[in-house]
Amino acid sequence: SDVSNLKVNIQELNLKLKTSEKELNAAKVKLGDVTIDTSTEEALEAKVAELTTELESTKADLVTAKERLTDYQSIAKSSEEQLAELTAASKKYKEETTSTLAKLKKSEEGQKEA
Repeated sequence: SDVSNLKVNIQELNLKLKTSEKELNAAKVKLGDVTIDTSTEEALEAKVAELTTELESTKADLVTAKERLTDYQSIAKSSEEQLAELTAASKKYKEETTSTLAKLKKSEEGQKEA
């Protein structure tokens, strides 16, 4: 179902987020602890920028997925409530109809006897 797919998607996004955070931290450590030539430093800074962007994108995707999950849960709850109302109305109608038919049958039998 959509909800279980969304939950899997959220788990995947959480994993991607953790991986991106680890890569970002590793890149920051390399930049901070090692004296390197300018081209390598620029490459690492570009990688950090790329990972930061990816991290922010993943966080946004995660927020969106959680919002969709909440929407699906809300829709499901609303549908359950509507089904319960419909079931109750159907049951009441059946009881009223059965009662009316029994009264009509009794009335008809009374007229036959007269």
